Amino acid sequence: MLHVYSAMAEEEARLISERTKASLAAAKARGVVLGETGRVLAKRHHEQAIAKAEQYREVVELAKASGAKTTRDLKDYLNQHGIPSPGDGLWHIPNTHRLLKRLGY
Repeated sequence: MLHVYSAMAEEEARLISERTKASLAAAKARGVVLGETGRVLAKRHHEQAIAKAEQYREVVELAKASGAKTTRDLKDYLNQHGIPSPGDGLWHIPNTHRLLKRLGY
């Protein structure tokens, strides 16, 4: 019985694969550029992230003026002053580093 279920599952997977390949080929034939939506969304998300980072530029400048030299110093400064991260949480080394990178530091 298990062997029959396995064979049926394999056949269904093969049929799904064939249908997917056929529909992608048909879309290509109509002139649809596959993957274009992902590139457009990626560009939009990147622009939004940079715009969000710009909101923190003043605070980063204040932190640097008060002696924050490293990413860790900046992270500590932001957390001590109660400035929420873009995700409304605490600052950590990775998101602080991304902030600095997006601001061009």
